[in-house]
Amino acid sequence: MFPLVDTHGLPLEVVLDKLKEHGMMPDWLDFYESAVSAGWKPSGVAVKLTEAVGDVYGPEFRTEWEVRFKALMDS
Repeated sequence: MFPLVDTHGLPLEVVLDKLKEHGMMPDWLDFYESAVSAGWKPSGVAVKLTEAVGDVYGPEFRTEWEVRFKALMDS
């Protein structure tokens, strides 16, 4: 998923929306690790993901996602 955003310039929200339409969920950890490996700042990746998740899946999902993603990053 990361190359679609980084290399091809597709907005993350568009990618997430298409995945959602097809009942698919992205591999958040893979996106994060790929972005950091490509030189994105970890805090910037987290902010970008959080905003996109909120835009596509809604505020309730975003809140739960933030808690789980933070726990994953802290482990």
